[in-house]
Amino acid sequence: CIENGTCKIASLTRYADLDNSEDVVTDLTGLTWPTCDVDALMEQFDDDGIFDLLEEVKSPYQHLSFMMRPDNKETCFDIDNTIQICDSYRPHYHELQVHQTARYLKNMKRVLWVGGGDSMLLHEFLKYPDLELVVGLELDQRVVRGSFKHFGTQPHFDNDKVEWWFGDATKSLMMLPKDYFGSFDMVVVDLSETVMSLTVTDKLDVIEALTLLLKPDGVFIKNEFYFGQFKAMFPHSVQ
Repeated sequence: CIENGTCKIASLTRYADLDNSEDVVTDLTGLTWPTCDVDALMEQFDDDGIFDLLEEVKSPYQHLSFMMRPDNKETCFDIDNTIQICDSYRPHYHELQVHQTARYLKNMKRVLWVGGGDSMLLHEFLKYPDLELVVGLELDQRVVRGSFKHFGTQPHFDNDKVEWWFGDATKSLMMLPKDYFGSFDMVVVDLSETVMSLTVTDKLDVIEALTLLLKPDGVFIKNEFYFGQFKAMFPHSVQ
């Protein structure tokens, strides 16, 4: 970070149509984000900020807002006034999360992820030629459909390798086929820290239940820092 509380992003890129083999369509080199000053960062999305509101959606679960910067088409969305993702995060977040993790696997045939209804992780999973099944647990179908509309991210409902389970993941986990447990090469949790307090049974919280889906040599990844908890769940943990 530099002195005024901003950070220079040297290679920021934006994605559009995911069926376009050239993925990167706009170069945003030189864009400065106030990543060190959270208040300044969030002000960009206020009524007087630099983002224009595209659509607001009130689902049975939450309030969604999709917005875009008119100068460079940067698109973001929030849930209940908390920014979730921007399309320029993809090289730095989604690609890194999937492909760096996959380096620890001999094969990536079965993957399950929780959250990530923007379908950006799904796009990365489908790049692996040996993939047989990818399962997404997502609370709100309106996130998926809104992301398709505003980000151009495909949910691949027509792909036989892709399964979506919509609704509360703590309930969906109890409905998964028994042979799913112990069968996944990678489990990705793309949720906020509040998920750690959710319970599936009187003996298992949601993270403990998700760990049971992994193969013995599978890899579990969470988008928040919970090394202490994971160390107790796994014989081998990487910080």
